[in-house]
Amino acid sequence: MTSSTMIQNIIEVICRNQILSSEDLLAIEKRCEDLPERMYPGFYIGHLITNQDKTDWKALLEGIEQLLENSNNDEEKDVIYDYILETFVNSMSHSRLKQDHLEPYIGPLSRKYMAAYSSFIDSIPSQYNVPKSKK
Repeated sequence: MTSSTMIQNIIEVICRNQILSSEDLLAIEKRCEDLPERMYPGFYIGHLITNQDKTDWKALLEGIEQLLENSNNDEEKDVIYDYILETFVNSMSHSRLKQDHLEPYIGPLSRKYMAAYSSFIDSIPSQYNVPKSKK
């Protein structure tokens, strides 16, 4: 599978059962211009998070879990981890995404990665809790 085909496959899974108008799709595609193709799925996820009350989270998370279960392609898994699951964790940690939308539908592979990523993020000192040096 070529990289382009892989990205399109991920985007198809993201868009399956979602209410996306042609205007939505054009706006997402415009925001993706001039960026590496592997980043595109993150823009689709960002749009769904922005419209989270209209998003079919069950269909989305089941589709993502199926991709992870069926993939033998490390690049595909990396795109899912980096641009989808990490976006969920970051959005929840910044209160942009309600955890209640995801919690009932997160599959075991997604949950494992999201928990590990969340622990990693929590281990990084924040600029707000690092002691300031005394002058």
